[in-house]
Amino acid sequence: ISLKLVPTFTHLTLNIARCPEITDKTLISLRDLLLNSNVKYLELLLNNNPITDNGVIELCQGIKSLSSMTYLNLGFSNCDLTDQVVNEIITAVEGHKELNTFTLSLSNTKISSDNKNKITQKLSNIPYLVVT
Repeated sequence: ISLKLVPTFTHLTLNIARCPEITDKTLISLRDLLLNSNVKYLELLLNNNPITDNGVIELCQGIKSLSSMTYLNLGFSNCDLTDQVVNEIITAVEGHKELNTFTLSLSNTKISSDNKNKITQKLSNIPYLVVT
């Protein structure tokens, strides 16, 4: 999958579930796209895809680079994620001072309840925060 973004584009929504072509390589492309953008509203619903910690860690680099993001919704339910990705997610999100909504779906992954709670605690300054 090849992704290109117009530099002035500020809203990006992808809802791609159960697509075997959405892999860690796709998340690297998304990272590259985000590194060169000014996205303020980001919604990536990638549930039920063969993505792993490695891909999400790459994607987090792109998310971290967004300077004025106000809305973030990430869906990784039923993906092959483990507790090793938790700190990367926290680091990617915690610096966004303008972020007022963050929704993170991690159901049916290998991420423990304790680590889901850790995400909630570390990002508690976000006005609307939901981690499932």
